[in-house]
Amino acid sequence: MALDADDRDLRELGRAIGDARFVVLCGQSHGEGNVFALQARISRYLHEHKGFNVLALGSGMYDLWHCWQDALAGKPAGHAVLGNLFFMYARATQLRPFFDYIEKQLRNGTPLELAGIDGPQGGAYSLKQLLAELAAFIEQAGQTDVLQSSRWPGFIRAAQRIIAREQPIIDNVDDIRDFQHVLATLTTWLDSHPDDVEAQLLSRSLVGLQAQLVELQVQDPRDWQIFENLQWLADTLRPDQKFVVWIHSMRGVPTGEDRLGDRLKRVYGNKSVFIAQFTGCQGRFHDYNHLGVMHTIPSAPPESWEHMWEKADLGDGYLIAPPEQDDERTPALAYRYLRYGTDEAAPLKRFPTPESETTAGLDALFVLRTIEPVEVMPY
Repeated sequence: MALDADDRDLRELGRAIGDARFVVLCGQSHGEGNVFALQARISRYLHEHKGFNVLALGSGMYDLWHCWQDALAGKPAGHAVLGNLFFMYARATQLRPFFDYIEKQLRNGTPLELAGIDGPQGGAYSLKQLLAELAAFIEQAGQTDVLQSSRWPGFIRAAQRIIAREQPIIDNVDDIRDFQHVLATLTTWLDSHPDDVEAQLLSRSLVGLQAQLVELQVQDPRDWQIFENLQWLADTLRPDQKFVVWIHSMRGVPTGEDRLGDRLKRVYGNKSVFIAQFTGCQGRFHDYNHLGVMHTIPSAPPESWEHMWEKADLGDGYLIAPPEQDDERTPALAYRYLRYGTDEAAPLKRFPTPESETTAGLDALFVLRTIEPVEVMPY
């Protein structure tokens, strides 16, 4: 979907979103190029026609904060994101026109602000600057006893490994103990300055390191930390703004297991949160853990959405739930379908419901018949 495509096929989506404050766009692999392009097109539409002014991405909050400051200072947005935004977004050729759009809107005085909602994930700013900024902030506040503590060197060594996601994360148990002790002290002190944006940014970055450490070691999801970052942005920093959120499906789609999507729906309410998932029937996607490796999408099982979609021969399009639905999503029979390039929503009178799949909490399903992999540009 080109960024300058006719948007008449998204008007029904806009009506379904209504006055929602959060639109959550959930991809399944971080490696699907035409899904990225479609997410970008939807985000542009929401910015231009629905008043959404913040694009919150599943990438490091600290890195994107400084990245956006660079953009505000005149650095082209498409260049500022390189090395700072999650690389599958920043280096996807399918998203380069979108970064040009963000740059143009910023210079025109109608910005779509970039923001991160995750902990430090090895971006350039977190690798090179986070711990130095933390030490400078502590020193300026006169808390030099922390810097002179015997635990400080161990804290720094452990934090550096976690930021860089080095394996094994725990190479020295004493360093991890020092990290935990200093982190508890610092976050308590930083959180005693709730109106200081730098203090809060540093505190949330430290909590992000802790959440990342726990997830890497015991597979305990860090959705709670991502949600708290988004909540801080939405309630404190940008209380009058509407948010488009890009996140992996494993976090964004409500499951009843306290994922990001569950927390958003519970705290802000169903009418304030619109969650869409993207899927495909065939094709390939890029493995972001192994650059250059492509995976073929397996044949969809008979009970799946994708199989039913192919059987109905619906082409590329999307399903949206009727707006009168609140807490529970009714079967697919009640959904409406739009083919890309048209502006009429048709009820799915003959579309069978996949018995093994739940639609609870999902407001839209975008389907591309053939998935195309992300093309990663050199950097």
